[in-house]
Amino acid sequence: MTTSKPPKDENGRNEKQITRRGFMRVVPCAGLGVLLGWKNQVNLPPPANQQLQGMVNQKPFQPFLQGRLVHVMDEDATSWNFSSSWYGYYVDQTVVDAMTEAGLLRLTGAKTIPSAWKILVPNYTPGQTFAIKVNFNNYTHGGSDPDLEINALIEPVNALIRTLVMAGVPEENISVFDVTNAWHSGSMPPNSFINRCLYPGVNFVYHYGNSNPFSSTEKVQFSPTGPSIQDLAIGNVVVDSDYLINMFVPKGHPQSGVTLGFKNHLGSIDKCDKVHNYLPSNYYFDPNYSTYIDIFKNPHFGAKTVLTVCDGLFGQWEGVHGAPERWKTFGNDAPNSLFFSADPVAIDSVLTDLLEEERIQQGLGSMMNGTRDYLGLAEGEGFGIFESADPWILPMGSDYDRIKYLFIYGV
Repeated sequence: MTTSKPPKDENGRNEKQITRRGFMRVVPCAGLGVLLGWKNQVNLPPPANQQLQGMVNQKPFQPFLQGRLVHVMDEDATSWNFSSSWYGYYVDQTVVDAMTEAGLLRLTGAKTIPSAWKILVPNYTPGQTFAIKVNFNNYTHGGSDPDLEINALIEPVNALIRTLVMAGVPEENISVFDVTNAWHSGSMPPNSFINRCLYPGVNFVYHYGNSNPFSSTEKVQFSPTGPSIQDLAIGNVVVDSDYLINMFVPKGHPQSGVTLGFKNHLGSIDKCDKVHNYLPSNYYFDPNYSTYIDIFKNPHFGAKTVLTVCDGLFGQWEGVHGAPERWKTFGNDAPNSLFFSADPVAIDSVLTDLLEEERIQQGLGSMMNGTRDYLGLAEGEGFGIFESADPWILPMGSDYDRIKYLFIYGV
């Protein structure tokens, strides 16, 4: 297996994009999968039990997890042909379970799932609660269920809950939520999502029909350089939780370039339409300010977030709406990928690079100016590591210097 970097074109990009067949040529698959390293890979010491110091609002992740990201890909995770019925019927729960276990174990260096969660949440005590933020921005109550609009899938959520239960967290102490309230009152599809959850004790929280969705006292305070935004109430499900897991779907966005982990929390506060005026394509945009940062500075967000997951089984590189699309950079198929990180900045950095490379391959060009500005601001606040590189240099992720990109192919 070569570790040299392939030649680049005049734009500084990799001339030959890796495909599924390319993976098969360069990575001999066996057993539970193959791990490709990154340049400057080192043997990590056993994780310490101290909190990461020097962070705004004391970050909950341990020092060795900063900048660390795991990408798990398995072509057997999905089998949709991009035309037949609903794409969610073509997801293999068993494969997704294995991908999730592999991702958490590699991220933490643990031998068992309970040990992995002990590393991610070292101060957990029985009775504490977890809230998982998913994305149903494209679902309106009463709409077709299921439909082809790209939204959260239940299989990665089931897999994540399974690991929490393995670690001793009762089902009733886990909530899955999206309380989007802006241009529409957000909801969750019962047939294709809620009723397909494998854990009946789990709580599902959304805005539509909810008599008390937001806190009357806990709010996000904004401090933009332009016109002020009123304080916006935080969802009670966030306020009442002890730990947050942020699970987003990779999509492009006409106003912000991308919609990833940081933007996913616009569905955790009231009237999120108010903050869109500050996105890169809008009139109050300032490269030195981001509403995302004010949200994450709030202790109910930054200090509670212990894990960020990208559900990249499918994806929408073109925009926020529509059905999942084929990705040229993933062999003209679905990405069939899950990403895991305790560093919210690193995971958004890598997914931005992957989305940009796909857009370039599709002839749409680079991201709009300002797309990555919030990531630089987030690093400046101490929330994690921001770096932009070519994610398709082999070994996968080896073009990153500061982000520790670990890739697993096949489980």
